[in-house]
Amino acid sequence: MRAMTRRGFSLAELAMVAMVITIIGALAAPRVASALARQRVDSAARRVAADIALAQRTARAASAARTVTFDVANDQYTLDEVPDPDRPSRDYVVELNSEPYTAQLMQAAFGDEAELVFDGFGKVTSAGKVVLRVGRHCREVAINAEGSSGITTVACPSGKVVPIEITGTQIE
Repeated sequence: MRAMTRRGFSLAELAMVAMVITIIGALAAPRVASALARQRVDSAARRVAADIALAQRTARAASAARTVTFDVANDQYTLDEVPDPDRPSRDYVVELNSEPYTAQLMQAAFGDEAELVFDGFGKVTSAGKVVLRVGRHCREVAINAEGSSGITTVACPSGKVVPIEITGTQIE
C-alpha cells in the first residue's frame, strides 16, 4: 500500500503566512508614507528652483524684467510673461497642492513682497526664500542676491505666513 503524500497547506499554515504578511505590512506602511512625503516635497522644491532659474534665463534673454508671483493662500505661483511650456497660449501657473506634489506653500518672502523680480540682466531685486511642506517634511528654497537658489531641509513652521494688506501697510 502506498503512503499518502500531502499535496497542500493546512489552514493553520495559511493563517500564519497571512499573519506574518500583515505584520510586515503594518510595520512598513508608515515608512513608505514618510518616504513618499519626502519625495514629494523634494520634487516640489526642485520644481520651484528650476522655475526660478527659468524666469532668470528668460529675463536675460528678453532683456526685460520677469516676475515670479507666489500665492501662499492658494499654494501656487505664476511666472509672469513666461508661456506655459505645455500650453503656450496660457500663463505659466504651477499649482503645488495638485498632483504630483500635493505640497503646501508655507511662506514666500522677498523683502516685504511675495514676488521675486528679475531685472533685464537676470539680477534679483530682493533676495528671499520659499518654504514648502508635505506632511511633516519641509524644504526651503533660498534665493541669494545674485539669483542663485539652494534647497535645504528646515523645521516646519507652525502655520502659513500670508501677508495681509491693511490700508497699504504689509503685516505678517
